[in-house]
Amino acid sequence: MSSFEVPNSVNPCSASKCRISSIDCMRGLMLAMVLADHIDSQHYNNAGIVKWTLMGLGFSDASDVFVFLSGFVFGYAYGKRIKRNGKISSFNHGLVRILQIYVGLITCSFCVGLLQLCMGFVSWNVQCKLLLSSCCLGNQSFNTGILSLYIVLLPWLLLLFLTFSENLQWLVISLSLAVYVFAQIEACHGRHLPAGWLFQPMAWQFLMVVAAVSGRKFGASGRNVCHRSRGLFATSLLILIFGLVVKKLEWFQLDLHTSVFFWNHSLIDKSNLGPLRLLHLFSMVYVTLFLWPPDSAMWSSRILSPMRTCGRHSLTLYCIGVVLTELTSIISHWTGDSTATVWMLVIDALALQCCMAYVLDLGFDRVRASQT
Repeated sequence: MSSFEVPNSVNPCSASKCRISSIDCMRGLMLAMVLADHIDSQHYNNAGIVKWTLMGLGFSDASDVFVFLSGFVFGYAYGKRIKRNGKISSFNHGLVRILQIYVGLITCSFCVGLLQLCMGFVSWNVQCKLLLSSCCLGNQSFNTGILSLYIVLLPWLLLLFLTFSENLQWLVISLSLAVYVFAQIEACHGRHLPAGWLFQPMAWQFLMVVAAVSGRKFGASGRNVCHRSRGLFATSLLILIFGLVVKKLEWFQLDLHTSVFFWNHSLIDKSNLGPLRLLHLFSMVYVTLFLWPPDSAMWSSRILSPMRTCGRHSLTLYCIGVVLTELTSIISHWTGDSTATVWMLVIDALALQCCMAYVLDLGFDRVRASQT
């Protein structure tokens, strides 16, 4: 998202460069985790990195939080834009953003396909079919599933925001919840995903709608959108501890299906955003906001500056991360995929991601300076 103004109580700075530091910081952190998870998973978790990221610490992971933050930013930015510029202008701006994401998706697919062609992994005919399928959102390989999800869900969010006013936010959430429940019922009957899709849009839209409504509310008030209840905090913390215990037993190769922790896997299914996974994610968000509200000085600390810089260019860096993941896979064909090699590839990829973020930041600063 482009820069947008925030209340001074959240991030006191010049109006031209003001952003929500906490959101930028969290998006940057999730980008780093997603990249590390993808590279490690590409090597069959050979380095064990995913055991100590969100993927190995509970039922939800970094991609879930990344989608939630994207919905929050959408609600914040478009809630203000609708008031300032009207519905038609906001709709046109939303279409431009969807087109940008679509271009990013095609660019990722093309670059990864070109790398695979150069290495001789696939033939021209197969790669052309895959690229054509990607243009139609049918092929979501190379970790482009989130981009396809955004392309489908952003029009849904635009429709809800342009149709219902702030006073009818409860109706927006109720409608979205009904669609989510329908998706879970369909999953229970074995009707899961459209062909080639990694994420069920009817399920994941609920996460983005809740986040967008929260962002809209935050934009209107400039305050923390969750009530600081100690009881709710304790409950959320217990859910996180339960997820941590179960995950660690799973990583230590204990058979959960014969243990006291047996549960239906559909409750934590990622593709259909299972109810327990969703509850775990909301608990994690609440605990984070309870301990470190958006106006906390921690989010603006110097040590977190790289995360904030990465978070300001989340779409571009996510696309670069998709290509970097494939590139590390190619490099490992020459160097091997030992634990030390995978760790080195992850560290190098993260360092390159940060460098690209600073280059992008420098470029945007120069553009802003030329316009003033």
